[in-house]
Amino acid sequence: MTEIEELKAAISELTAQVKILSIKVSPAVESSVTLKEWLDKWLDAYKRPKVKPLTYRDYCALVKNYIIPTLGEKKLIDLSSVDIQSFFASMTNSRTRQLLKTILSAALKKAVNAGYLLKNVCADIELKSYQRTTRKAFTLKEEKRFLKAIQNSYYRVNFLVYLYTGIRKAEIKRLRFDYAKRFVYVDGTKTKAAVRVVPLAEPLISELKAYFAAGRDLGKNNKNMSNEFQSVCRRAGLRGFCLHSLRHTFATRCLENGVPLKVLQGWLGHSTFEVTADIYSHVTPDYSKKEAKKILKIVPEIGPKAPLKK
Repeated sequence: MTEIEELKAAISELTAQVKILSIKVSPAVESSVTLKEWLDKWLDAYKRPKVKPLTYRDYCALVKNYIIPTLGEKKLIDLSSVDIQSFFASMTNSRTRQLLKTILSAALKKAVNAGYLLKNVCADIELKSYQRTTRKAFTLKEEKRFLKAIQNSYYRVNFLVYLYTGIRKAEIKRLRFDYAKRFVYVDGTKTKAAVRVVPLAEPLISELKAYFAAGRDLGKNNKNMSNEFQSVCRRAGLRGFCLHSLRHTFATRCLENGVPLKVLQGWLGHSTFEVTADIYSHVTPDYSKKEAKKILKIVPEIGPKAPLKK
């Protein structure tokens, strides 16, 4: 860097500092706004109208549980990149850290636009990239052991729906079945792509008809479902799985039976093809209506069932 360039950089930095000082000594209300006050305003005015209710709830929970306790009382104009870097350094979960950076950076960017700040001090913060954990799915043999183990489970039909539609855990409450067309309509909440249609195989339709005829509701009394899943897996000698593994098993069986990745993207409700490709292997993305019939191949004979409990 030449002397002239160094001088220009120094003048630019000095100018920025003068502006910051002028804000701090100004009686304007912006100089007294805390990070908590701004985040409350940002969530209510900028995020609530734009995102789905569950997403808004998640944003509020992250802000309340992580950002506010540590940085909430700090004035916006006193917030520094060192404060934010230290805040992130104290966190161990890389996924949560990345989500919080996204939220905080967006909120501070809007504060700059609104005249509360001169610079987004979170924009230049560098974090270690979030590494997506490897998805674990049942092998065919493990799937058969799992099906045998759930025969007397209260959540048996719930597990079958997860396993043979690939829905997310929370989506069990937002399903509408069309037996005539052999589809389930999923009113997903994560992205626009999460609102989708997934084919239903005949064995699962039979299970659902009997289930609903008994007065049961897939979306109710599910608080112990994850614990029951772990109990079932222990009985079947299956280790290292979680309820979300049923979704990955569905995706894996689809790919093994030739369902194109592009079609699978739609069934899983991923926002982009890249997300699906990043999680699962590559196949030719040619769409055809006949692909829906391939869902039949991934649903085996489910076998006998115990009487349904009301």
